[in-house]
Amino acid sequence: TARIEDAYQRGLGNVRLKTGKMDDTPMELFFHEMIQFDPKTTNKRKIRRL
Repeated sequence: TARIEDAYQRGLGNVRLKTGKMDDTPMELFFHEMIQFDPKTTNKRKIRRL
């Protein structure tokens, strides 16, 4: 999304988002480690830029 790209371009280390159908699931993206983190479940996964 534009918000993610803007945060990346500004050099921020991470960005917090709300995701899901109802925008009720918190999600954090860490750009230096290139991971997505779900604080509710503590699940992590790798992300990449296309």
